[in-house]
Amino acid sequence: MLRDQTQLRFKQVMDLRRLALPPLTRHAERELRHAAQRCLTCRSKTRCDLMLEAKHTEELRLFCPNTGYIERLRRGGVDVR
Repeated sequence: MLRDQTQLRFKQVMDLRRLALPPLTRHAERELRHAAQRCLTCRSKTRCDLMLEAKHTEELRLFCPNTGYIERLRRGGVDVR
């Protein structure tokens, strides 16, 4: 699932915002897996695609289930235990 990141819209958001994944400790890997699952099962994919195409990633916070995860990455606050 994580190998094919072309399907993961949250990865596209991270790329647009120039965010990097933290070092993949056990905890960080678990968080990443949960984020990938939330992205793959999201009901707002069409809306997300429109926002990504327009590069309006700030508007994603209105509906994206990974908003908290992405914000923690932005702040550098992902727990990397």
